[in-house]
Amino acid sequence: MTRRTALLFAAAAALGLGAAAAVIATRDDARPAPRQASTAKATPIDNRFRLSRAESLRLVDWAARFRSCMGRRGVVLGAPVAHSKEIDIAIVRAPEQPVLLREVATCGDSLGEPPRRSSLQLRRGRLVLYLPKQCLLDKRVVSPTTTS
Repeated sequence: MTRRTALLFAAAAALGLGAAAAVIATRDDARPAPRQASTAKATPIDNRFRLSRAESLRLVDWAARFRSCMGRRGVVLGAPVAHSKEIDIAIVRAPEQPVLLREVATCGDSLGEPPRRSSLQLRRGRLVLYLPKQCLLDKRVVSPTTTS
């Protein structure tokens, strides 16, 4: 394989990754669950608001169920680690990127997608689940060994 072909393949894979992440992040739930209005308020200094304990636990639970689904498909992920602004899921062992993206989409579909308005993104060596520009997890849900 020539260097040019390898670069074209890498660019196509990165483009596919971005498209898959965008599709997962923007899909409407096929089975919308009744949602309670959040009691969280954004501060004037920061446009983010703190999620309730129940909302935070819903995100962490989805990440754990997603990890289990991926494990059944042969993708080994670390336990979800809740930080104040996101939930990290380390990729321990995974197939090539095109197969990994297909498995992410399959598990996302089977679980009913990430919770509404959340985003699941593939970053170098990890998956990140968060609510863009608005999420601070409840302090009681954040993993005690993390500080980000």
